[in-house]
This record gives sequence, C-alpha cells and structure tokens, in this order.
Amino acid sequence: MASDWLTSRNFRNSTGISKSIQELAAKKNVSTLKEYCNDLGDSNKVFCSHWLDNRNILCGTKCNKLWLVDSETNYTYQIPTLFPSKRDDSGDSYQDQCSNSHLVSRGIHAIGINESNTCLAVSGGFPEDVAFYSLPDLSPLGLGVGHQEWIFSLTWLKNSVLITGANDGQMQLWDASQTFSNYNSIYSEHCPTIEPIASLENKPEDARDKIRSLVYSERLNALASLQTGYSRAALSLWDVELLKPIYRYDLSHCAENVCMKYNPEHNIFGIGSRQAVTLFDPREWPSSDNSKEVVSIDKSWGVRSIAYNEHILSIGTGRGNVYFFDLRAWRYLETDEGEHLALRTSEGWIRHDNNYYTFFNSIPKLPNAIYSHSYSPDNRKMYIAGGPLQLGLCGNYSSIWQ
Repeated sequence: MASDWLTSRNFRNSTGISKSIQELAAKKNVSTLKEYCNDLGDSNKVFCSHWLDNRNILCGTKCNKLWLVDSETNYTYQIPTLFPSKRDDSGDSYQDQCSNSHLVSRGIHAIGINESNTCLAVSGGFPEDVAFYSLPDLSPLGLGVGHQEWIFSLTWLKNSVLITGANDGQMQLWDASQTFSNYNSIYSEHCPTIEPIASLENKPEDARDKIRSLVYSERLNALASLQTGYSRAALSLWDVELLKPIYRYDLSHCAENVCMKYNPEHNIFGIGSRQAVTLFDPREWPSSDNSKEVVSIDKSWGVRSIAYNEHILSIGTGRGNVYFFDLRAWRYLETDEGEHLALRTSEGWIRHDNNYYTFFNSIPKLPNAIYSHSYSPDNRKMYIAGGPLQLGLCGNYSSIWQ
C-alpha cells in the first residue's frame, strides 16, 4: 500500500508533531498566497525559472528571452542572450543565422546555478548552446558549443562541472573553470567559446532518445536522466565518475513525460506525464515496488511542472492550476469545503493575431499551462509561470505568489 511505501522511505514525522497539524499548517500557508502578475511584454511562454535569492528570480522563454524578475517591486529586466562569433559555411555570423534558424523558436528550457553561486548556466542565443554568466553581477562569460539541437535540461555535477541534455539525444559535460574573458557586447565577434570535455553515451538503440530532464543526486553521487522516444520513455541512472549507465527503468506512462524533480530529503525522483506524477525510490532498483503514482486531477491537460516543499508535492498542470499533494498523508490538500486546494492562475497575456481570432476567439478564457513553478529559498513565495498550451498561440503568464 502507498502508506507502507511512504513509511519505509522516511516520510514519517520526526518532530513529534501530528500529521494532521502539519497538514493544516501546509494548507494555511498555501491558502494565504496571493497572485502578483509580472509584465514580460510580448514574450512567448515561460519554460523555466530559477531563484537567485529570496527576492530575484530568473526565467527563460520560448522566444529565447532571459528575464530577471524582482518579486518585491515586480520590476522586470531582460538580460541579453549570448551569441558566439563562429561562422558556418555560409559566411554569416551566428547572429545573422539566428534570425533564420528553426532552432531559435525552441526556447530556453533550463537554468542552473553552481554550488558556490558564482556561475549561471542557461541556453544561449542559439538554444543548442549553453551560456555562462558570472554571479552576482550577471556579466557574460562565454558559451559552450557542441550540441546539434536545442538543450532541454542542465545540471551542475560539481562547482565547475556542468552537464547538459538535448533533443539530439546527447549528454555533454562542460568545464566551467576554463578561462573566459568578459566582453562588452552580445554582438562581439570575440565571444569566447568552449567545447565539451566528455559525453555520456547512450546504447545504440537509445541514441535518438530525447534527453528531457537531468537531475544530479549528491546523496547517490549519480545522475538521473529522463529520456523520451517514439512511444516510450525511461528513467536512467548514471555513474558520474565512470560516465556509465547503472540502470534503466522503462516508464509505464509514455505520453508527455516533460518534467522531473528530485527530493533530496526523502531521496525520491518525481516524473510528470500526461496522466500522473510517478515517484521513484532509487534504493529499490531494480525492484518492481520502487514506484508509486499520484494521479493528476487535470488528467487530460498533463502535468507540466512539479516542485517540492518538504513533504508537499506541488503539481502544475496544463489547465493553469497548481495542486498540492501531501506525501505523508498520501492525499491532495483540500479546502474546508472539501474541494481540492489549488492556486488558479489568471489569464496572463495572449497575442490576438489571425490564429487567435480564427480558432480561439469564441473561448471565454484560455488557460495557461504551468510550465514552471518554484519556491523561493525561504519557502515564503512561489514563482508560477507558463503560457497558452494550444499550438500556435503566443502568450505568457508570469506571477509571484506571496
């Protein structure tokens, strides 16, 4: 049973406070959050976010814009994206190529900060490149060039070692300690670049699987990768010292596995798909009892993002809602009226173009898919963001809940 599985994985209350009291505290905290929307202009869909500190957060969009949002003033600032000066056989610079590239519309899908909070990694002006910025001043350092298709995910293995996963099925390691020289313009022809120092090789039959998400577990000293292919999806665990796979687990839900998060306190991985969040305990591999499912309330809309706040799992859906699941009690939090407790987002901004007027004008409210949501370091605020789920619609939603 789910309760037995949870008990064996140390979800027990170690403070002596009853579960009901802790559940009430969690419910009260969520119910007091208020929505404060941010203006991201005509940006299209926020795909990822990362808090810099308790006040400022970074977010990346489908149109390759990188925004800094001040949660106290709602001030937003667009950070210049980086382009390399490398030229292809056409003779055009990367900046000129970018305006005609099919990749530029793929967007920024991943943001990561190293352990010492001195280096930021994010997709570049070309989303198959990884851009490095120094912290806290966000001055540009340079670019990692090596992927053939856009980067879906990245994570830091060590303070200076980054790994990226992309739509080309490759996982590449980068040494951020290599010397970068600051430059004054994003259009400089002297933008420094580096190449990957190593790659994690999939089996030949898995070579074309997309690398949708990467998560590093310091506790396990292992890397988890979420890989998706035609009518299949898998969670793989990798030895980061030997750069070799340890185990591969084929997922029962093959459709729209788009997000993965690790809860280090309880040592579980969570994967969001169209129907559910699947929780895995890596200590039980290869046992058949190493996973449990939290079925999504908005089933047909898909799980688009997940996050943890201790034993509370938050689930962002394609319908514009964020629900809260208590892993100890193994149930969704509810209001006093017995309804599912949720943060329900407002409309955001949608471009009223020909596509909108032709196909969607008669719909009174178009929900925003929650592609990203995350807690501030002190857990007092939430950043919730995304955009329209429907194909062809351009728009964005960005908000601080506090």
